[in-house]
Amino acid sequence: MKKVVFICLILTVALLPLNAMADDAEVNLRFNRYYDYEELAAALQELHEVFPKLTRLESAGKSFEGRDIWVITVFNPDSGPELQKPAMYIDGNMPRQRDSGF
Repeated sequence: MKKVVFICLILTVALLPLNAMADDAEVNLRFNRYYDYEELAAALQELHEVFPKLTRLESAGKSFEGRDIWVITVFNPDSGPELQKPAMYIDGNMPRQRDSGF
């Protein structure tokens, strides 16, 4: 099994207002294809670099292959502490036959 479960809190709807907040911000991210580990890790890093005040990128742990399991949190600190707001969990980049276990 070479696929790694990626936990992502990337909401397409949430990213649309982010583009309005950055003048020249553009992240080349497509939702019509599967990203391998290196591509997804680079895309998450790019999102965090373009929107450092609105995202937090961290490793939730290691896979059985020793690779980081990345988590990106999208939030607006100006509207209050993130733990005091409603949240949504999205588990992405995973084959459809796998359950997340939640």
